[in-house]
Amino acid sequence: MGGNLTTISTDKLSGRPSSRHFFSSGGDYDASVSRDKKKRAFKFTTLRKKLLRTRRHSRNYDYAKHLRDLISTWSIREIHSLADEYDNMVAMKELFVMANLARASGNTIVDDLALLYQNKYCSDVDLVYLGVVYPAHKAILCARCAFFRDLLSHQMNVPKVKVEVCVKTEGIDGSLFSALLKYLYTGDFGLDGPSLSRLKPVLSQLSIEFGAPNSLEHDLKILLETGMFSDAVLTFSTGINNQYSCYSPIALSPHQQHPHHQYHSQMSDPANQVYLPCHKAILAARSPFFRNLITRRTRSETSMHNLDNKIKQCSEYNFHQRKTIILLDESVIPSRFARILLNAVYQDQVDLNNLHNRLLQQTTSSSVSTAPQLHPSFVDDAMELYHIGQFIDFPALAQNCEDIIAELLTVENLLPVLHWSSQPHGSTWIHRQATNYLLEEFIQFVQSSSSSSSSSSSSSLSSSSSSSLSSNSFLSLDKSYLLEAVRSDFLQASELDVLSAVVRWGEHRLIKRIEEQEPNLLSHTAHSVSKKGVKKRDLNDSDLRDILSDVLPHIRVEHLIPSNNEIVVSAIKRGLIHWPSCRENNLSSASCWVKTRHIGAYRRPRLFTPYYDEIKSIVKEQSLKSFDELTHMRVVHTCAVPDALYMLDDHVYTPKLHKQWSFSSSTVDIIAGTIPLPDRTIVEEMKRRESELSNSKSAQRAYSTSLGAFDFRGTSFNFLAGSFDRSEVIKQIRLRVVREFGLPDSTIEILHGPPMVGLHPFQLQPSLFAFTCCFFLFCISLIWS
Repeated sequence: MGGNLTTISTDKLSGRPSSRHFFSSGGDYDASVSRDKKKRAFKFTTLRKKLLRTRRHSRNYDYAKHLRDLISTWSIREIHSLADEYDNMVAMKELFVMANLARASGNTIVDDLALLYQNKYCSDVDLVYLGVVYPAHKAILCARCAFFRDLLSHQMNVPKVKVEVCVKTEGIDGSLFSALLKYLYTGDFGLDGPSLSRLKPVLSQLSIEFGAPNSLEHDLKILLETGMFSDAVLTFSTGINNQYSCYSPIALSPHQQHPHHQYHSQMSDPANQVYLPCHKAILAARSPFFRNLITRRTRSETSMHNLDNKIKQCSEYNFHQRKTIILLDESVIPSRFARILLNAVYQDQVDLNNLHNRLLQQTTSSSVSTAPQLHPSFVDDAMELYHIGQFIDFPALAQNCEDIIAELLTVENLLPVLHWSSQPHGSTWIHRQATNYLLEEFIQFVQSSSSSSSSSSSSSLSSSSSSSLSSNSFLSLDKSYLLEAVRSDFLQASELDVLSAVVRWGEHRLIKRIEEQEPNLLSHTAHSVSKKGVKKRDLNDSDLRDILSDVLPHIRVEHLIPSNNEIVVSAIKRGLIHWPSCRENNLSSASCWVKTRHIGAYRRPRLFTPYYDEIKSIVKEQSLKSFDELTHMRVVHTCAVPDALYMLDDHVYTPKLHKQWSFSSSTVDIIAGTIPLPDRTIVEEMKRRESELSNSKSAQRAYSTSLGAFDFRGTSFNFLAGSFDRSEVIKQIRLRVVREFGLPDSTIEILHGPPMVGLHPFQLQPSLFAFTCCFFLFCISLIWS
């Protein structure tokens, strides 16, 4: 799945890269000077890391202190309720993250070679054994088996040949011969364990006659590196009429005809055009694009006459053996990606280091007087390779590039990646990962723009200073992304950080609006806004509220701590936010954070990691001190009954598992004209996958949070609803299902109805018993009162 970037290491805890790619300068500098510079750079880097760790630890300490001050007047019950609230959100976030990571898995080289053998396309040899014809591919057979190498060594020049196979080992019937061919293609016989054990003596004798092959990965690597048994040549042209053509063959010199010779993996003609030997069977197996080219070339009657003019003029080659030329358009598939493309085809690996090392060598080998040209970044190359993978219909290449882009996400390239992935030609999977990165690194993303504009005056907001920010800064973030981040329950930022960032973003947009409304006569003078700037007190608060009208309602003012912060006071004075209802009604601050009797004041808190860690430590401290208040509180949580109570609500969930699947008219209306409807078998597989995920431990924990709890305290009774609605849990599960099947999110409508969540009888009886006990205690409390 992941791209093999040797310069990238991943942090096991955060799942993000812990180091980046670096390149040596390559200049002719003095060695001692270089060592001194490296030492100073290393010292400054180490000092910077220490300061960052200290600052981050200090910020986390401030967050913890603010939360402790807030809950200092809370009861133990309210503190535990907040801890339970966070635990519920952790369970929901797990489903959210898994749904975002879901995607259709691309075929590996083994899967594609299995399909190549099964479908028999682009075969160039017919093996006849016991009167049965087995279409196969000479390059794969010769590379994998010494028996077939000797058998077909004199037939390599023939385009299509039929060969009689004679096996001396006894007991090899047609089915076992077919299993043997499948093993050469995939490394697996496709037989069960007892069958292999029974055939072990026969296979041992067969290995003596046929020879024991190496691993499939090893043989494919040899084919890639040496070009042995190649029957095609990959080359590139800038001609408009030659794009994506599959031409008739190129001739090789006589020394390259021997099947056991170590072929060179690269050839060139007098015009220095690159020719990479390859194998039609491997290309046809991995990409339908190449398969169609090769198929058309094979069926063409005039293939021997369509020779490339450049190849004809090459006197270096003697036409003893012909190979198919696969000519690609340089403007669509650049030749600098040729080696990376073939490496992905043969080994399922994408390594961008070789590409950048060659570019670095070309830069350093150039004359000193010319300025070195900057090479594209890894992310840019990965994006371009992703487009190539999509164009040639090669999912393995596209997914490897997606993994590289996701590993290389930083606050500097976040906005370009978001913009690229949101385009029709972009990757929806990368868009989800970039959005999740924005949620996780929101504070760092905002601080990166703050450090860029730290030199500007605090009392004057200059457009020139804001324009000096890089295009990747937080202030350039599109409103839709900011709105999506502020709406999320999993945004990693305190509400105070969110308010401060939103106000800064709005002020920047307001300055841009003032610039656009400025007369053209003043736009380039000393009196323009871009030159003299705008003071903060001169900004119109009503215009600012208009810009932030969609964002401000999603700021959870109930959770702004400390509430006397100057940012909060200033925002209230400017009319951007208002005091929360709990403060206006003189309610406890706990009523805004946890569900109590004053349910109207409650608003779900964000799952902010410093808050969550602090509340867990507080609960642990209190559990070691005293349980006096807890002994007087009886809370019956429904986490033990995750799937019984919804069965009692027939008007919400009415499962009809015995009814056959049929598309409703509403579903067809939603999807018609956008995507093809999957057939019934795929829908049934999706249903089974949904049932499997619904019965997983993570889903059960999330289901339990949606059912709430019964709270009995003294003579009072209260039902506390769950943190999340059950429909949100089902939605995340179904999003994961449709994404795993490679379908758009809109196809979630196909999985309408309740999920098929299985319960064993011993699970159902305690669930009903717990509900009965709760109802019985409720009746007793009513009678007693």
